[in-house]
Amino acid sequence: MMGKFNCSCGEVLSTVGCPNPYEGYLLSDYNLDDDIIDDVSSIKIMDIARDVRECDKCGRVWFEEPRGSNKWVSYIPENGKYNGLLKGKE
Repeated sequence: MMGKFNCSCGEVLSTVGCPNPYEGYLLSDYNLDDDIIDDVSSIKIMDIARDVRECDKCGRVWFEEPRGSNKWVSYIPENGKYNGLLKGKE
């Protein structure tokens, strides 16, 4: 895993540390099966989840596409700001 991530707005996100409010994972319903549902804590989930990053400056949400490629696709929120989607519980 990288130590930093460069957003196209110029912000540099640290990808070191856990928990990290800028990183998360996306799991599609299409990837779920009974084996994974029965064993939620399994490493199997990490094998099928996509890495997600959110820029705290511009709010872009980045998805690694395809998984494991280190190639990223971004989406800009309509409100144009950071929404803390990956921050979790406060």
